[in-house]
Amino acid sequence: MKTNQIKLSIIIVSFNTAELTQKCLESVTSDVTQSKTLSKSCEVFVVDNDSTDDSAKIIQSLITKFSNVLPLQLIQNKENLGFAKANNQALKQARGEYLLLLNSDTIVQNGALEALVNALQSTNLTDERNKIGLVAASLWNPDGSYQPQGGDQISLLAAKVQWLMIDDIPIIGQYLPTLQRRQTQPPSDKFIQPMGWVGATALCFSRRLYEKIGGLNESIFMYAEDMEFCLRANRAGWGSAIAHLAKIVHVGSASSNSQQAKLGEVRGMLQFWPKYFGETSTLLLKLIFSFGSCLRFCLFSLIGRGAQANIYSKILRQLWV
Repeated sequence: MKTNQIKLSIIIVSFNTAELTQKCLESVTSDVTQSKTLSKSCEVFVVDNDSTDDSAKIIQSLITKFSNVLPLQLIQNKENLGFAKANNQALKQARGEYLLLLNSDTIVQNGALEALVNALQSTNLTDERNKIGLVAASLWNPDGSYQPQGGDQISLLAAKVQWLMIDDIPIIGQYLPTLQRRQTQPPSDKFIQPMGWVGATALCFSRRLYEKIGGLNESIFMYAEDMEFCLRANRAGWGSAIAHLAKIVHVGSASSNSQQAKLGEVRGMLQFWPKYFGETSTLLLKLIFSFGSCLRFCLFSLIGRGAQANIYSKILRQLWV
C-alpha cells in the first residue's frame, strides 16, 4: 500500500484494557470494511503502554485475523509512557492524510469514521478565514444517553465560570463561557458544532495540521493534553468542532477513574497555562482551582458524597505542595 493511498490512520493507546481494546478494534474493522472510501485506504496502530493483562496477546491475534482486510500494527512499550507520548510514537509512523486518536474504550458505530473524514473535507470547514482543523466524534454512553465533551475557548474567565459553578446558575449560566459544556443532547440543527476545545477520546485532524503544530504535549502525562492541543491549533488558526454524524460509544473510566481524571486535568492545565497566558494568569488560575475545590468539598461533604469531596481535598493538597 503506497503512502498516498492511506486516507486515514487510526491510533489506539491501550493500557490494561484487553477486552475493551478487542471490541474497539472489531468495531473499527467492521466500520472500515463497510466504507466505500476507507475500506482499502486505512491503517491502524495500537500502542500498548506495558499492559499487565492479555492486551498484547489479543492484539497480536487480531493482527493475524484482520491481516487481509486492515493493516494493523502493534507498538509495544516496556513502560507506561503516558497518553501523549504513546500517541506521538504512532503519529510519527502514520502515513494517512487524516489522523484519528481513538480511545481503547470506544465502540465505533457504522459510518462514524467516514463521517469524521467527510467533516474535515467539507469545503465550508476548510475556508482559510474560518477553518476547522480538529473534529471530534459525537460521544454516547453505553445506555444510549449523550456524553458531553469539550467546552468554550480556553480562558481564565471560562475556568472561573466552570470551577465556581457559575455555569450552573439557571438561564445566566448558559450564556457565559465555560471550560466544560454539559449539554444533555446534541443540537438538533447542527451536524457540525463548533467548540472552543474538544476531547481526544475520538479526535480527527489532518496531516497538514499535524505537520504545522506537531503532536501532543509530552510533558503532560495524561489528561488536559487535548485542551493544550486544541489551544495550540487555535493559536495557529484552526478551530475545533464536534461532528454529530460520527457517533461513537464511549464506555469511559476504563483505564482510569474520576479522581485521576480531575487531578490530572488540574495538573495538566497548570503545566501549559504559563506558556499561553503568563505567570500572573497562572497564579489566578491556581486561586480559582483552590476556591472552587473548597466550594465543592464543602458542598459534597454536606450532601454526604464523601468520595467526590475527597477528590477536591486531594486537589487542594496538590495545588500547594
